[in-house]
Amino acid sequence: MQIELKQLSINMGQKEYDMLQGIIDGENGFSNPAYKLVDSEYRSWLEEENNYSQGKNLPNGWVPATTYFLYIDEIPVGYGRIRHSSSDYLENVVGAGNLGYAISKQYRGNGYGW
Repeated sequence: MQIELKQLSINMGQKEYDMLQGIIDGENGFSNPAYKLVDSEYRSWLEEENNYSQGKNLPNGWVPATTYFLYIDEIPVGYGRIRHSSSDYLENVVGAGNLGYAISKQYRGNGYGW
């Protein structure tokens, strides 16, 4: 089994999009803004997430965060974010930590989230 983490790229395609549709937005407390987006919206989301990793155009109270996709044998099975730091807003208002991830529904139960 080949396990790989790849940083989000604005060139990600259909297989990543399809995997994201298996993670309902807000399910288990994980935000998935890509859920149910149409293609043009998905492309914009990729650009937005890429900008966030560089600290560009961050919403008020947010800190830079990098998004990674988990691949098993070259198939995307989940994704997550690592925040580069924390903030009072994240800790006290959102209640979020520095690491969050989710596995797409069709790939759960295989130990990928451990």
